Amino acid sequence: MKIGAACGYHHSVLTILGLALFESITSVDNAIINAEALVTMKAIHDSAPVLLIGGGVFFIFLFCHWIFLEPKKFGLPGEDFFARQGAWFYALVSVALMVIVWFAINKDPMLGFGAVVGSTALFITHGFKRYAEAQEERLLHNDTHLSDIAKIIYLEVQFCPERAILPLRKEVPA
Repeated sequence: MKIGAACGYHHSVLTILGLALFESITSVDNAIINAEALVTMKAIHDSAPVLLIGGGVFFIFLFCHWIFLEPKKFGLPGEDFFARQGAWFYALVSVALMVIVWFAINKDPMLGFGAVVGSTALFITHGFKRYAEAQEERLLHNDTHLSDIAKIIYLEVQFCPERAILPLRKEVPA
């Protein structure tokens, strides 16, 4: 009995020591990971102004795109005026970008770069949207030599607009 009890006691002590060692190692590892996360958070904090100006320019230009160029039913007074001025969209956002970059560069050159990145992101997505609309038109008029798999992929993107940055087709309800 004493041999079995002594063996059980040693196994218990060994298990407890093993668990304590494991917990110590994981705690140190967790502390290292937390320290790295804090460094990353500081980097995010430092880059926040650049990200915010880029996102702000993107959304302001997206709003201008919507108000000037997108077909819509008018609900507010003055919307029809802006819709008739669509040709001024590119002039307005170009001058706005110039002014934003002028003031941003005086504060920090990276802010100016962030503003340009936001503008560039809008025009890239706008270009993809226009290209997709042209491809849709070709597809609908059977003026394409796309494979069946390419047509299925196109339909997958077309009917799942939550995956797209800008919807591929704008339909205005009557």
